[in-house]
Amino acid sequence: AMTSSRNDFASWVEDQLALPVGSHREFYRSRTNPKYEFSYKVGATGPRPCELHSRWKRYALSSLDGLSNRKTGWNKHLTVELNNGKYLWNVDGHFRTVTTTLPIGHDAWGTERPLVVGHRYKILHKQGYSWVADCVGCPVSVKSSSGDETHIEIKLDNPEVSVAGIEGNATILPFNVVDLPIFKSNDLPTIENADDYPLFSKYVKPFENALLNTTALEGSNQCDGFPTFRKPFPLDGDGSPPGYFPTVFGRSADGIVFAYDPHLKFYENTVDNPLIDGGGQLVMDTYDVNEVAGTPVLCQNVERSSLNEDGCKLSFQPNVCSPRETPNEVIEITEANLNDINALKGRKLYALTGLPFTDDIDASGRPYLKSPCVTSTSRWVRKPDDAVCANTANLGATTLKTFSDLISSKNMRTDIDYNPNVVDVFRSIRDCDVADDTKLELGNVRAGDGICWKHVHPLELSVLDLTSAPTTKYTKISGPKVTIKDMVWLYGEEDTGFSTYTNVGILDDHVPTGGSPFPLSNAGVQDAFKSLDFNPNEAPVLVCGSPNEVASD
Repeated sequence: AMTSSRNDFASWVEDQLALPVGSHREFYRSRTNPKYEFSYKVGATGPRPCELHSRWKRYALSSLDGLSNRKTGWNKHLTVELNNGKYLWNVDGHFRTVTTTLPIGHDAWGTERPLVVGHRYKILHKQGYSWVADCVGCPVSVKSSSGDETHIEIKLDNPEVSVAGIEGNATILPFNVVDLPIFKSNDLPTIENADDYPLFSKYVKPFENALLNTTALEGSNQCDGFPTFRKPFPLDGDGSPPGYFPTVFGRSADGIVFAYDPHLKFYENTVDNPLIDGGGQLVMDTYDVNEVAGTPVLCQNVERSSLNEDGCKLSFQPNVCSPRETPNEVIEITEANLNDINALKGRKLYALTGLPFTDDIDASGRPYLKSPCVTSTSRWVRKPDDAVCANTANLGATTLKTFSDLISSKNMRTDIDYNPNVVDVFRSIRDCDVADDTKLELGNVRAGDGICWKHVHPLELSVLDLTSAPTTKYTKISGPKVTIKDMVWLYGEEDTGFSTYTNVGILDDHVPTGGSPFPLSNAGVQDAFKSLDFNPNEAPVLVCGSPNEVASD
């Protein structure tokens, strides 16, 4: 304001300089909460249906349906289908509401224009005022997408959300109707009423928008199996966006039906309170969206600097990202995944188990196995339930410390992302007790974190592609696990680098998709089984925030 302690410009400038410093960024972020669908670099939809502060609406169509993309020419499309005497309103083929009468709109001259059942209508983007559609009975403009009347704009009254007579039909309504609290209660208050926007009272009607103001649904199973609302489903529709989000419905305890209303959510990542995962979970939630519609969100963790270093924290979250980092694409070689990959590709990927420590020798008279105390590599399997961790091999104190330190430091393979249950450790100059130099099997060793690890055969739990192997060489145990009947045969294959039977990794490996062996390299296998890693071994990662990066209010 142009006021000051003295009536002159100089004093006004002095008074302005004395005021607390404001932030345009903080002002903008705290007030940014629009309806939202496809993610972008800076944010995505949230909260989701059962989460605190999720939004709900009573009108079936919204301003988001008046999508206009000048680069692609995408538009959403409305069709009306007749089903058991009722008219289903579908947007891009997916259910929005049901009415008992055929929708009738009006053209610019006031002439009635009944919609044609099964016909496709382009939902129009009204530049500057598409938002006026966001209420029951408010105007939604459409045009025929084909035929002789593509030039005629038809205005429809936005219908109320309804699932009457549709519940129980999983084809039309694939998700449960969420049980919401009583409307207008503290747990589901009404928001965005006309009193808040007196200049727009014609288009902002009372009691049509609600806010879930409780965490009670977060602990329920009501939203199990729901879409994430961060990664759209592919859509192959002529002229429509290449992705869509299905509508989720809710009913308040007093019987009012709502549709979930996705909005953009900014999360707090300030200097004093950085995101503990750096935004990594949001990055993974939106990772592949550009293959459908949208843009992946970027990691929000920022570099340490003089502006934020006092608030930086160490995070051990499995989903924490480092600045500018993107997730690692991996395939987890679990028993379940192996069974499914074998079924999908007709292979025999089997994990070797129960391999004995033997004193077999090769053709040159050299033993196939040597003591870990005289060779560089040994394999260890995690035994989380072994509280005693007995020293079954009677190892000396020096040997115990050597391997405890090696396992604790996770001095293991670098060709994979992570394996929670198996480590291959590499001993270089670390010593063993002399009495242990000839021991093939070292038994149990307790790591620094108290977890017990058991020394196993160097090929224990290795996963081989035994599709063409003679079945006389192995015995199926359970699932994708086998024991080997002829260890000399196995050693001979190892000597040739498993050139005949590919070694695809170790059971529970997280194998990077890039450069992975067949069949993990197959595009169909990667599409079906690919997952994402940021920090699966929960190593410390420094997370830092950014000045005024506040949450949406």
